Formats: sequence, structure tokens, C-alpha cells
Amino acid sequence: MAINFKENGRLYLIIAVVSIALVAPFIYLAIKQSGRNGATGNEEYYDPGSGETVSNPSGRTPENFGGNAEGPVYLGFGELLDVGMSKYQLEAVKYAFEQYGRTTNQKVQEVSLTVSSLTIEGHNKDDPTPKDKVFFDVTINRKQNLKARVDYFDITSVQLYLSDPKTNAVIFDSKVIDQNSDDDYGGDGTPPELR
Repeated sequence: MAINFKENGRLYLIIAVVSIALVAPFIYLAIKQSGRNGATGNEEYYDPGSGETVSNPSGRTPENFGGNAEGPVYLGFGELLDVGMSKYQLEAVKYAFEQYGRTTNQKVQEVSLTVSSLTIEGHNKDDPTPKDKVFFDVTINRKQNLKARVDYFDITSVQLYLSDPKTNAVIFDSKVIDQNSDDDYGGDGTPPELR
């Protein structure tokens, strides 16, 4: 029994539909994966350090909605809450990164914490001023890689140290930042909780 393909147009249609159904998922996955490697037409960026996706499509609410509209986007920083930092200390750490930008005359737009690099050092009970410490790698504005150390204590206080990853030399020390301090440590009179 021979099939006459010229007379049977439905067979061609079925073959075309099945072929498209088999190939379409692979095309979709290839396009989706390319979006994870950098900016795409819909303005998405997959950040490999934090594992988060940044999306800032034009005409839509920006990624930093609910915070300072001019402030940086902080990727992966929620992990600091999981290691024992309070929300007040986390806000102080973010403020310290803004201070770093001011001291280096650069606009910090994005700070990405490399989640896989997080290590914790508990406080020494014999120390009269015990501090917990967390160490992590950080990328600023998707190009500047630094090592970070945060000492946190008193539920509201932190001190951020940033180091050059090649030399381990400290290039920034925020000094102690305390969320409950009356000090206008921003220099503009606005406490961090109102930024």
C-alpha cells in the first residue's frame, strides 16, 4: 500500500505541526538562558552572585521601589538576615555602601552580594565588646569586585570594611554606624531610617 503524498495535504500539515511542537521548547529554553547571561530586550539581568534577576522595564515600577528612588539596588542582602543580622543592622550596612560611593566619588547603583561566599565568625565571649562578623564577596555596579567584612553588634550597630581582593588591603572603613544614634552620620541631617 503506497501513500500518495501529493494528494494527502493533511499529512504534510500534521508533520509540520509535530515538528514545530518538538522544536519550540528548545528555542524557548535557548532564549530564556540567553536572558540569564546579561541584559535582554526586556531589560532583565540575571545576577550570578546573588542568584536574583533584576528587571527594570521602561514604563514600569523600578526594582528599588519602596526605598530610596535614587539609592542602589541590593541583591542577595536578604541573606544577611538569615545569618543573624537585624533589619536595623541590614539598613546600616546598606547605608555604609552608600557612604563608600560618596567617599570614592562614584554613584553606586547596584550592590551584589555573592551568596556562596558568605562565612560567619561568632563573637568571643571573653571580649568586653563582643561582635559577630560576616565575610562575603561583593560586586559594585557589575564591575568592581571587593571583599567585605561586617562586624555587627548591639542589634543596631555595624562596621563595614571593604578590601581589595588581590592585596587584602582595607580600602574603606565605615566606622561604627548605629541606627539608634542621634548622630546625623550622613552629613545631610537625614537619619538612615528615613532615607
